[in-house]
Amino acid sequence: MLWRGARGTGDEEFCHEAVSHGPQGMWLSRFLHSLAATLCMMLEVMVGVAGDMTAPRIGSGDLLLVSAGPGHFGTVEALAKVARMADARVACFTSRQGLDIPFADLTLQVPAQTMADSHDDDQSPSSAPVPSILPMGSSYEIGLWVALDCACILLQEKLRLSDDDMSVRHTNLE
Repeated sequence: MLWRGARGTGDEEFCHEAVSHGPQGMWLSRFLHSLAATLCMMLEVMVGVAGDMTAPRIGSGDLLLVSAGPGHFGTVEALAKVARMADARVACFTSRQGLDIPFADLTLQVPAQTMADSHDDDQSPSSAPVPSILPMGSSYEIGLWVALDCACILLQEKLRLSDDDMSVRHTNLE
């Protein structure tokens, strides 16, 4: 997810979202392309997805958001290292509490079961931060969606924009 140049301040920041693996990557991408892109556009914040043809080059002052629900994905780490080499900041979402993610400047926990969490023979979750009856890692993806939506609320507050300020930027091409 990316942001740059909020409200014409000349503050050239861009926030890149690295697509993670599987469903959590899909959630990040869908969130960015739908809700986040819409909300950030109304907040006058540019957004994009790493790997998309329209994603700009990452650089100093930019922020890369990544998700490593179970704790590590090599591709996520590789993208984060590219961002760090370009003097960008990296924030990583994970389900693991207290996990040291060396490539991240900030680690944000979404305490929920991921697909990687094992199950005992009796089918009860054994290693999930918050066990769930939901299949696979869908509770983590749902939690990630809520966390990213809340981040937009915090950004709206930081930019001191009202819902009315945002609604005048809503598309009229529906």
